[in-house]
Amino acid sequence: ANKLQYLLEAKIMLVEALNAKGLQLASTDDIKEIAEAIELLELGGSGDGSGGGEVNDELFQFYLDFYNAKQETSSPTFTFPRGVTSVGNAMFKDLTNVVRVVLTPDITTIQQRAFENSNVGHVEGGNIETIAPYAFNKATSLKTIDLSKVKTIRSSGMNGCTNFTNNDTNVLHLPEVTSLGTSALSGMKLKQLYLPKIVTLDTYCLSSMPNLEYVEIGSNIESINSHTFDNSKNI
Repeated sequence: ANKLQYLLEAKIMLVEALNAKGLQLASTDDIKEIAEAIELLELGGSGDGSGGGEVNDELFQFYLDFYNAKQETSSPTFTFPRGVTSVGNAMFKDLTNVVRVVLTPDITTIQQRAFENSNVGHVEGGNIETIAPYAFNKATSLKTIDLSKVKTIRSSGMNGCTNFTNNDTNVLHLPEVTSLGTSALSGMKLKQLYLPKIVTLDTYCLSSMPNLEYVEIGSNIESINSHTFDNSKNI
């Protein structure tokens, strides 16, 4: 089968892709929209069904890899191509075969439910600034990810990441985070947490953390909401 046929048969959601070409694509499973979007991304493609140039090899490989991941036939490592700026909504949700994801420096956002309940243990690279609601919700296999540039972790963004130990230290520094949403880190087994720029701690954001003994909060704090530390009994 030719490249376009592979892409049409995949019926996978489109994520924000090839930003260098000036396009930002919303997620969709509609086969007609997939075909039109592919044509727009082709050199010379018109988007009117008349065809265009060769499908970009790197983009083709990205979609083919993602299709294989959805079919659970891929390798355990998934690598993003250049130009992608976010991990799409529910992209790896419930996947069991992918255990390592490699981000490019262009990626700054993890969208909603991107890794929810997935088997991904290691997220490498990227320049993550925003973790959307439920992005890593119940991602119990997650062990490593670079959070050094994250500014916001929204509601349940990392809720239930019970095996995240930050390279076995159980100590987490979030030097740029200003806001933790409801249940943002709930259920994690960290012992120490450092939040020098935090402004807002929302409800339950640090709840049910049985090993948490120490939290350092900077002078920018404005709001600590009710039940922030519920069931974190050692703090």
